[in-house]
Amino acid sequence: MKLHLDKSCRTCKFNFDGICACGEEYNNKISDLNNMCEDWSINLEHYCFIESNLPWYLASKFRRNKIELDELLYLIELDEQNVPIDLNIFEVVEQVYGLIFPSEIAEALGVSEQVLCYAYVHGTPLKRINDFSNKLCIPIQYFEKVTTMDISEITKCKDKFLKKHNGSLDYIKKSAEERLAQKEELENRINYPIWKKELNNKLKKYSSLSNLNHDISDDYKLRDYVIAILFQKGEYKGNIYYEYKYGGYGLNNSIMSDILRFIDNLDVETINEYNKTCYLINDMNLTADTNNINFILHNDRKESMEISTSVKNLQDYIVGYKMIDCVGHGKKKERRKCLECKNFTLSKTSAKGYCSVRKEDVQRSRIVCAFDFVPKEDK
Repeated sequence: MKLHLDKSCRTCKFNFDGICACGEEYNNKISDLNNMCEDWSINLEHYCFIESNLPWYLASKFRRNKIELDELLYLIELDEQNVPIDLNIFEVVEQVYGLIFPSEIAEALGVSEQVLCYAYVHGTPLKRINDFSNKLCIPIQYFEKVTTMDISEITKCKDKFLKKHNGSLDYIKKSAEERLAQKEELENRINYPIWKKELNNKLKKYSSLSNLNHDISDDYKLRDYVIAILFQKGEYKGNIYYEYKYGGYGLNNSIMSDILRFIDNLDVETINEYNKTCYLINDMNLTADTNNINFILHNDRKESMEISTSVKNLQDYIVGYKMIDCVGHGKKKERRKCLECKNFTLSKTSAKGYCSVRKEDVQRSRIVCAFDFVPKEDK
């Protein structure tokens, strides 16, 4: 059954508790929730329903940022009317064949991921169409154009493809996984010296921080934060440093939840993976073997204590979370908004207001004035 887009007052974002907040019916009571008008715009509830129930071929277009919301809603209406919608052949293969793009499809085709990605973006080159067609058992015309009306035919092609591979995708998936692991291992070896140098520089910086400049001004678009997670046993201490970017301030519940989740995920496999890429910033040589997590704590006299513990007991050594760095960066926030300008008079009946410089009504929520802005005295 096709997804239905309900464009009535019931699902409109301008429906405020039964009062219309847009268009010709502005500020009037909505008499019939089934009414439709040109000013309709989807509300959050209906958007969440639509987004959660998208057919895969529309979800792929939308979630890979290839279309905007307005185009998505238009395509939903076309799809409900059984109008053919153009698709990408490799997205169809990914969904119908169950092969992950790009790694597993590239493996099935015997080409590099770069070659496949080029074909995905620009279309399959003529010199490769016959080869791709034979290897995927898909007729040539579908590499030139494929729509939603062709999905059932390509589903039939999967049976031929499976027969060609003894009825299983296991070999392709395993080969793709091995090739990806080899690629990652090579990249890690090449980049490790750079990552290690960056880690050492961060450790040197973070260990020297004493007085925090907690900048809670509204001048920056974003801030870089560092939290020291303190481990301790007796007089021996050590830290894991947790970095994150955030536009707000302080250790709120959301940030603390992220930090606690980060600690919860520190199992043997994760620690080993983090150490390969120097992602785990700590001054206690945190490592893991088959069964245990190992680290070294130090006291003020530079004496050390080696500790080996199970994953479930790691958190027993945590005694505190402390923000140690807060650095603002990015373009300063624009403050020249209508509500803060002497030249703006807010309307009592709408979301607009009158600008005495422009001599016209303006939408206060959207205008960021680049000219003629005069701040109010109390700002």
